[in-house]
Amino acid sequence: MRPPGFDEVVQLPQALQREVPPEYLDANDHMNVQYYLVLGSLGLELRFGQLGLGVHNIPELGQTQFVAEHHLRYHAELRAGTPISVHTRLLDRSDRALHAMAFLLDRTNNRLAFTMELVAVQVDVATRRATAFPPRVEESIDRALAEDAALGWPAPVSGVMGIRRSD
Repeated sequence: MRPPGFDEVVQLPQALQREVPPEYLDANDHMNVQYYLVLGSLGLELRFGQLGLGVHNIPELGQTQFVAEHHLRYHAELRAGTPISVHTRLLDRSDRALHAMAFLLDRTNNRLAFTMELVAVQVDVATRRATAFPPRVEESIDRALAEDAALGWPAPVSGVMGIRRSD
């Protein structure tokens, strides 16, 4: 599946924007792979927070999210000083798992630099076991899923993960 273009990704909610700092560079003089993961994770963490699943909700809910799997794809290198933004898209959910993506944009060259797809599982912090999303969180997830699904382009999913359905 072709990756989305810059103009498509900017339609998504923007979680954060910054410049690549020099300390993110590696020996190849471009952003080290670990920071792509950090920025994609932070973008999704911020989006989850908007849904009522943020770290500040852990004491109230007694729940958090664990990432069960992720897939990373690098589309373009990023250099120090490059303005970037992270955008997020929700793809699907079950009663206890969420399938989502983060997109990192190079704002200088107006291009997609990175995608991260993941499945996060809702977990009870006391039992450390998967648990259902609270009803108010389910409602906010469903609203966001409907908004993201209304986009005119398919998400470039890896095809190796998603929400498992039991028959």
